[in-house]
Amino acid sequence: MRRLIVASLLLLAACGETSAPSDSAEDSLGAADAAPGDSGNAADAPAPVALQTREPTWFYRDDPGGGLALYGEAGGQGQFAIRCDRRGRRLLLQRAAGGTDAAELTLTVDGSETRYAARARGGGTPRLEAAAALDDDAIDRLLGAGTLAVDATGTQPLQLPVNGTVRRVIESCRAPVRQAAVADGARFQGSLPCADCAGVDLVLSFTARGPETERYRLERRRRDGGTDLTEGSVELIGEGDAQSYQLTPDNGDAPIMMTRGADGALLFPSDTGDGGTVRLTPGS
Repeated sequence: MRRLIVASLLLLAACGETSAPSDSAEDSLGAADAAPGDSGNAADAPAPVALQTREPTWFYRDDPGGGLALYGEAGGQGQFAIRCDRRGRRLLLQRAAGGTDAAELTLTVDGSETRYAARARGGGTPRLEAAAALDDDAIDRLLGAGTLAVDATGTQPLQLPVNGTVRRVIESCRAPVRQAAVADGARFQGSLPCADCAGVDLVLSFTARGPETERYRLERRRRDGGTDLTEGSVELIGEGDAQSYQLTPDNGDAPIMMTRGADGALLFPSDTGDGGTVRLTPGS
């Protein structure tokens, strides 16, 4: 699924209204065939299952922009969607609506009505689309609400339950974006002493496709022959000068903790067991 490309918002000076979304927003209202929603904690991740009911319900979809809550029947067209636009720090609200030129989308949460500037969209499911800021009062109320009403001129009003799927998308979208631990393609080199060989050369390389997908590859090359290879995940621990890097091997071995020196070198724990470190310097 292609990423959302966030354009500037059109500011409308009207009480209770928010800005209309950019022209490039994506259709979220395709067939409702993703993981069904949960009614519990927003942090729970429902596993995909085959639904045996045609009753409308909430579905959750992973999305590069930050996640999507979709309401509709299993296998049918979605009726309403709440999509996280993490880059734009907003939520996109999409209501299936063909043949309407309505300029507003109205949400009613706990009896309080909020109007959003909306635009008709094509390029997939005909729909109305609006944008809500992450700190919008109506979005705050949704976190504790039991029902949500969605209305727009020329469409049938929707009365929707609010469950953990909706809260999950909102809370995950509001969560701070974790800082990437490493740069993609970064490579460090150094050497370890060896009691029974001529020495061990270390080559530590990183790949990163985003803050949640950093990986490392560590080669221990014995100078008298043979290479030990480990791979795993990378996580940045702590803040400021107290930051350290945790390398967690895929094979279940204990994590390796490193710090970064003032000159950019990594301080890698030695194998001598005395708490010493060796310097790994940037290399090609």
